[in-house]
This record gives sequence, structure tokens and C-alpha cells, in this order.
Amino acid sequence: MKEIKIIAASFFKLLIIYFLISINIYGGFFVMFIFLINGCYKNLYFQLFNLFFQNLLIGLFAYVLDSSFEFNFMHSLNYVIPTLSLFIFLAKDFDKLLLLPRKIVVSGVVAISILIVFLLIGLAYYGVQNSMIYFRLFSIPFIFLLLGYYLKFQYNNDEKLITIFKYILLVLVVSSFIGKFSNGFLNMINYEYYMSYKYHTVMTVSEAVDINMTRFMNLSFFNLKLFRFGSLMHNIISYSYVVILLSTFLLYVKEIKKRWYAFIFISLIFITFSKGTIIFGLMAVSSFVIFMKWDFSVKKLLLLLLPIWIVVILLGISINNQHTFGLISGFDRLIDNPLGNGLGFSGNLSSTRLLSAFGGSLPKIGSYTRLQNGSESIFGVLFSSLGIWSFLYLFLLLKIIVDSSNGLRNKLFIIMPILLVFQGIFQEESFSPYALGLAMFILGYLFSNKEYASSMSENIKKQRDVNLNKTPTNKIIDINI
Repeated sequence: MKEIKIIAASFFKLLIIYFLISINIYGGFFVMFIFLINGCYKNLYFQLFNLFFQNLLIGLFAYVLDSSFEFNFMHSLNYVIPTLSLFIFLAKDFDKLLLLPRKIVVSGVVAISILIVFLLIGLAYYGVQNSMIYFRLFSIPFIFLLLGYYLKFQYNNDEKLITIFKYILLVLVVSSFIGKFSNGFLNMINYEYYMSYKYHTVMTVSEAVDINMTRFMNLSFFNLKLFRFGSLMHNIISYSYVVILLSTFLLYVKEIKKRWYAFIFISLIFITFSKGTIIFGLMAVSSFVIFMKWDFSVKKLLLLLLPIWIVVILLGISINNQHTFGLISGFDRLIDNPLGNGLGFSGNLSSTRLLSAFGGSLPKIGSYTRLQNGSESIFGVLFSSLGIWSFLYLFLLLKIIVDSSNGLRNKLFIIMPILLVFQGIFQEESFSPYALGLAMFILGYLFSNKEYASSMSENIKKQRDVNLNKTPTNKIIDINI
């Protein structure tokens, strides 16, 4: 009963925050901050409900919005709330950060410093919105890793996270089936209001359904169009990544059987038709199966996957695929300006259409015009925005993932974030809070286990004793985990 009250209170507080922001951003933000500093920052339910049900909450109150500004601002709460929560954790429990290996902390600080420099360049040339969107996207992996790490200190084991994930997965999958076949359900969750703001035109439920009708897998020979529904998340790709990540994670910890995983995977194919996430899911499961029978190492994983990525890139080049075109174009912009053009220079969410920070407009080539500065590929966006520094950023990100595996009981889970990093070759969405962000959150949560933290605390105590010119003792610092 106590747990149910906590769950209900967490969701109710989010309802209050989103409602207040929908009518007054400043008042809603103030209430949100009060909730956070009074305990919501360390509430696992609050954090996960905000992540998975953000778009549902936006849709519920979309009918009272005055403009698209509030609509866009509420979409940033899956970054604002975790970031503010992390700052509160650091202010109150900075010592717990010292339990992380120094190389992880240093790598993260260097990566964020690079992003801040290119954010400043972006602010000067492309405006606040364009530059902040991509600072957010590229900083998410580090923020979500630390948030998961800190939240684990509030609980004694992984069971809480596993249980929440099971129920959230169930709710999302069931809702996707109901919404796909019931306009009444879509009307109940204000689906038409959400889609009206998303597409900047007033529409009914039927019109919102029609605008999301497409051929199965976008195959030209498949004439019948079907409704693609992103469940309560209202986004096809985000929903697909979440379902793949949660179900694969539960398979990884042996909390669901293989036949149920197969059912979820097949249902995802027919509900979303998202080719990129389906390929990611197949690669993830295949890698897990292979390395359950073969000793795991990152080198072996890369040797296994590198030929596949090369073949896909070459195939994409041969058919002039948009994602591959964006990748190659982003590298061309790196050659043009090796020092980088700044965050906000390129990307699907940026309105910038320049050949360089100092150059002219992109040549008009139809739907491929915006791709010429790296859009549709997160690697293309990195190359064109950060220049040669993009390689250092990617190295540091992968280094943090690999170094974090030393704190895991089973290193196989790092397959997921590594795959998602390289999935960025073909999709910008792979770095979203629902893809790499979620994978890094899970990695951080799994990393901070009692045994590892206790051993690290002894090392820190000894180092402090040395710094104070004292004789090291065997006493372990008392840490509340």
C-alpha cells in the first residue's frame, strides 16, 4: 500500500507540473523546482514516469496551451528535470562522485567541456534554440549515466528498477495495441491535440490517424497503408527504442522468457514499422546470444559488427540513402572546416542551412538540401559541428562506456550503449533520451553496486589519509547505499 501511494504521488506531481507549465511556464517551473529539492530528485518513479510519459502528459494539457512555445518547452523536461536532479545530487552528495573511477569522471568532464566550447560558438552564429538542442542531445549520455548512478544509492538492489521496467513495458505495449485499433482511446488521451501542435495544424482524431498512415516498412510494392502508433509516447521511433531496450534488458536479467520477447519484437514490427530500431534490436539480441557462448570483449564485439556496418554504409551510398548521404556530407563539412562549425550548425532539429559558419547557403537539391551539412546521421552532425574534435568526443564516450563495465556484475550489458553509439551513423534519434540516454541511465544504475562502492570507498579513505600525512587505516567510510 505504501508503494502504491508513492507511485500515485509521483505521477500526480508530474500532472501538476505539466498542467501549471501549460498555463504559465514560470509558475510551473518554480513548482517543479520545489518538488525536486523536496525529494523528487531522488525518486526513481518520478524520474522514469517523466521520461516515458512526457508526451502523454503534454497531450493531456495541450488543449490549454497558448502557443507552440509552451509545447516545445515541455518537450525539454526529459532533459531539464534529470539535469537539475543531477545538480542537486552533486550539491548534496558530491562525495559519492568520488566513488567512480577517476578516469570516468575526467573523460566526462573533458567531453562536456568540448561541448560547452562549441555551444558558445553555436550561440553566436545559430541562436539559442538551434545550439541548445544539440548541446542537450550530445550531453544526455553523461547526464543520464550519472543520474542512474546516483539514484542507485537510494535503493539496495536492482529489483526496483527491474519491476518498474516490467510494468512500464506492459503498459506501453498494451496501449499500443489499444490505440492502433480504437479512436476512442486516442481521443481520451488527447492524441489529436498533441498532433495538432506537432504538425502546426488543427486536426481531428481521424485526421491525426491519417497523417500517421504509411506503407509497411515504407516498401514501395506494399500498397496498403497502415496506422503507425507510438503508444503513449506519441513518437514511433522513441517508442520503438524504449520497447527494444526494456525488453532486451529484461531478457538480459532473465526476467522475461524468450517467447515473450519474440512476441513483443514481432508486435513492434507491425505497430511501428521502424526499420532502424528493428535492425538495432536484431543486432543486440544476436550479440547477446553470441557472447553468452563466447567470452566477451569489446574488441570481439567490434570485430563482429564492423563488417556489418561497412556493408550497410556501402549499400547506403550505392542507393543514395538519406542517412548515408548525411554521414558523408557531414564528413565533407569536416574537411571544409576541420576546427568545427559549432553546435546548431546541422541536424534535423536545426534550422541552419549553411555550408559553413562563414559560408553561403546550401545548394538547392530538393529533399536532400538539408542533408548537405550532416543531418539524418548523428555522426554527420558531429563531424560538421565539432570538426576533428568529434573524434575525441566519440572516443571519450566509448571509453566511459567500456570503463563503466568494470563496475558491472555482467559486462554484457555494455553491448547496448555501444550499439547505440554506432547506430548514430544512420539515425539522429539513437542519441535521444529514449535510446542512448536510457541505455546510459541503466548502465549507471547497474554500475553502482554495493560491493564495488565499498571497495572504492576504502581506496578513497586511504588516499585521503595519505594526503593528510596520516597512516592509512583499514576503516571503511560509512556510505549509505
